[in-house]
Amino acid sequence: CSIRIGDLDSSILILEDFEKSTHHDENLNPNVAGMLGASLLLKASSKGKNDESYLRAVQLLQYASDAAVSPIYSWVYHLVTEKADFNPFDSFTNIYAAFAEANNSPFDDAGLIKLDDKVRLHSIINEYEKFWPLGYVLPCEKDALAREWASKVDSGKLTWMLKDRAGYGSHGNIIATTTEVLSMYDSSESANEQEESK
Repeated sequence: CSIRIGDLDSSILILEDFEKSTHHDENLNPNVAGMLGASLLLKASSKGKNDESYLRAVQLLQYASDAAVSPIYSWVYHLVTEKADFNPFDSFTNIYAAFAEANNSPFDDAGLIKLDDKVRLHSIINEYEKFWPLGYVLPCEKDALAREWASKVDSGKLTWMLKDRAGYGSHGNIIATTTEVLSMYDSSESANEQEESK
């Protein structure tokens, strides 16, 4: 999220704290390495290829690319290391535009859960309870939502942000009350039961 809003300093701090907590590079999650490498590359882009943070960014991107956890890291690593005409970008705007090109692809699809799983992404960064704002993974936590919120507050007034588990940015986000959320998932369960009974 910090990367998406352009707050590179926060992104780097969060990811470096996580990296330090693993103590050894061989235990570093490749997704974390890729995100940290991308953040460092954006930050170091105007300093040149011999800058220490630039070299570290390339090393982390190679680690993520070798692990084949996401095509984005392989794409960025290839862009940085194999294009003969590649030079470090001279501005944040130019390199950010190059990263954005990856979104103009068939990978920007909410159905590709393994490519961009927000639940998995957040759990990589920190423990579920510490990192997330109050939230529920639906439909598997629907009963917990109903139990904890439907009777404690006016469920017609408390609003939630519903997000697809996969897919980029805020595409398809919906704001709904507790009552509406529970009704949506009651309706989808009924439809599934009717489909199964056919």
